Amino acid sequence: MLGFKILEIIMNISFVFAIITYFLPYSTLVENSNALFNYMLMYIWTVFVTYIGCKLKEQKKFYFLVIFIMLPIPLFYKNEGSIIFTILTSIAMGFYLYEYKDLSSSSSIKLNFKRGIGVFTAIIALSLVTMTYSFINRVSGFFMVIYFMTGVVLIRSLRHLEHNKDMEKINRQNMKYSVFIIVFSFILSTEKVLNGILHGLKITYDFLVDMIFKLFYWVFIAAGYMAMFLTRIFQKLLRNGKFEMREQKPPEETLEEFMKTNQGEISPVFLAIIDWIFKILFIALILYIIWRVFKRNMSKNIIEEEYTEEREYIGEKKKSKKKKSIFRPKNEKEAIRYYYGKFLNKCLKDDIAVESHDTTKEINKKAETYYAHESLENLRNTYIDVRYGEVEVSKDIVKEFKENYKKI
Repeated sequence: MLGFKILEIIMNISFVFAIITYFLPYSTLVENSNALFNYMLMYIWTVFVTYIGCKLKEQKKFYFLVIFIMLPIPLFYKNEGSIIFTILTSIAMGFYLYEYKDLSSSSSIKLNFKRGIGVFTAIIALSLVTMTYSFINRVSGFFMVIYFMTGVVLIRSLRHLEHNKDMEKINRQNMKYSVFIIVFSFILSTEKVLNGILHGLKITYDFLVDMIFKLFYWVFIAAGYMAMFLTRIFQKLLRNGKFEMREQKPPEETLEEFMKTNQGEISPVFLAIIDWIFKILFIALILYIIWRVFKRNMSKNIIEEEYTEEREYIGEKKKSKKKKSIFRPKNEKEAIRYYYGKFLNKCLKDDIAVESHDTTKEINKKAETYYAHESLENLRNTYIDVRYGEVEVSKDIVKEFKENYKKI
């Protein structure tokens, strides 16, 4: 599980660095000649120290002592900003170690990853409103990219693990991914390399914009001429003072003459609007790709054991318009579904990788290492009989179901 563990640590530490470097853009680490490289060194050191802390906690040793390994960092920069940055990073690392139990389930990692993407989206929106997007360009965006790459690899690996029990092969792959991400990040942290890549992206962007302008040249020219023609009319009306209704007179120059005298001139405002439209479309495309990657097909049905199993809702249900009893289910059949729903929520709280598309058989298979096998089978059999059969549910059946639930 070494590869999984390192990937999860990299993802979480990347999130911390992305947040801190945005809200502390003028930390003294930035003032150095190669700011991103310095941040990268500290980032790798923090990942390494966090991993040691996780190993110590697994062995039930004094894992909090690893925080003291972070203390010498300000000595290399010798100013207030580096001290604040180190303190915040150490607090975040300590909180992660305190909450750490073992490798998180795929469902919890997926949920946290989506929340992280939501936070980054909010930060990007905030930076556009407050005109602080240069802070993201400097360092924060770099760690956002690492977070996204690591999260995708980790979720993919955990999904693969559910259908493939060859742990050794998966672990080797994840170690390769971890090394690749760290080396790739380290290379990108060099200013010359990063500037070269950004310059290449800028050239590509300018080329695409230029191609689009050439393809729609006459459309843009016509719109530009029309805008300038209307602007001229309004300017003349404003010079005359008042807008008065008078007889229509032919314009002093025809549209054809106007186009000839103003050929090749496009308003800078018009160009700026077109540029912003392209940027908005580009951002919308990225968000759409992210949404498509993580969209889940909730309408999928699984046919098994001569019946179609419906999904019990995992988590809190939204309140319906009709007010129902808060304290108890309305009948015995609903009571069985209610307690089975509590069982599913218990699985999630215990970090069992229960997915929305799992059948009861798959859920039991995942949960049998945590709970009593006999009680799990009793819960499942009763639930299936009540849910899909014609069984009359009595109070005794509900009582037995509750007892089996308590035994797990």
